Order: sequence, then structure tokens, then C-alpha cells
Amino acid sequence: MNYSIICPNCETNMSFLGTKKFHEGGGWTDWLGEYAAIFKNREKFDVFCCQSCGKIEMYMEGVGESLRGKPKKKK
Repeated sequence: MNYSIICPNCETNMSFLGTKKFHEGGGWTDWLGEYAAIFKNREKFDVFCCQSCGKIEMYMEGVGESLRGKPKKKK
């Protein structure tokens, strides 16, 4: 990552943990085993962690990356 995310809690730099895959599903699809994967919604998130306070920030992969790490504009 070529940008830095600042922790909103303690204002230190957050570490990039990687892009992680999460999925929704379960319940009635569990008995289908690996075939249940076609019924599950999967999303990828860029995950950041503050090494100071443990705060986690997740961002949708590929969305708004150009805005991350930039100061917010005042209104």
C-alpha cells in the first residue's frame, strides 16, 4: 500500500494486514458442503490494524482507494 491510514482513536499509523475474503451464508447450505459456496456471497476487504490500540478498519477492495490516507476537507 502506498498510503497511510491514521487511527481515529489514537492518531497513530495503522498497519495493512492484507486483503481478506469474508463470506455470508450458512444455515441450510451447510449440509451441501463445498457445493454451498455457489450460494454464498463473498466480499474482499482491505484490513488495517492499529498496533497501539487494536482498532480495526476495513475498506471494500477497489473502492475509494484514492481517498484513503488523505485529510478530510473542511466544510
